[in-house]
Amino acid sequence: MAMVLDLGLAPEVLGQWTEPRVLVSEFVEGALLSAVPDRVHATALVGQALAKLHKHTQGVVMTGPISDPYSGTAWILNQVKSEAPATAETFAWTMDILARIQAARGPYTPSLLHSDVSEGNVIILPDRAVLIDWEYVGAGDPYYDVGDFAEKVKLSSSEEEALLCAYDGVLVPTSLAMARLYRFVSMLREALWSVRAGTTGFTEFDYANYARACLARMREISQSSEFADSLHLLENTNQGEMNDLRQRHS
Repeated sequence: MAMVLDLGLAPEVLGQWTEPRVLVSEFVEGALLSAVPDRVHATALVGQALAKLHKHTQGVVMTGPISDPYSGTAWILNQVKSEAPATAETFAWTMDILARIQAARGPYTPSLLHSDVSEGNVIILPDRAVLIDWEYVGAGDPYYDVGDFAEKVKLSSSEEEALLCAYDGVLVPTSLAMARLYRFVSMLREALWSVRAGTTGFTEFDYANYARACLARMREISQSSEFADSLHLLENTNQGEMNDLRQRHS
């Protein structure tokens, strides 16, 4: 919290107790994305906030159980397997796609991630965006936060491009492709979390129905032309880089 407070990306912490476990932060006077008149401008503010977070925490070593899009997803899946093995089998097809996304992404330098950039966790101010609810914070791929936000607030293609433009300073096709692939991972993580939370009675909520909705959305994403094009672009880009590397060594 000290790091993100210094960056002006989170509300000030006013108090913290261990029994009961409570953290109190200042109230931020702002609006949710759905309540702002200029959604594209607000989306750009979120892109700038995420860029600031990731740029200034690049290379941070801070393990979070679910912050990494790959090891974090595997961690939740293992929890589901132990509690609901039959349900876990319904996610077998998603693991193949996740492995392909990971291979297409290739190596990257982790940054500090918020890891749950949903509409309710983003407060829009006139000149900036503030993030709240940092309970899943940890190191991971910066573009996961971008794709997670794009999916959870259901950005259109043009809004998604505005987000990436603000994030990178210019629209980079490979960055846009990565964010689009992470929309699938965002829903995968949501579905697994819902199944896991449903076994613990975390709150009164229809976890099973939400998990089914996430699975349906994953199928929709994975069958879209945007997803296929994004995956092919990254795979071809990585293959080209590998060929260049082999030529230099030869």
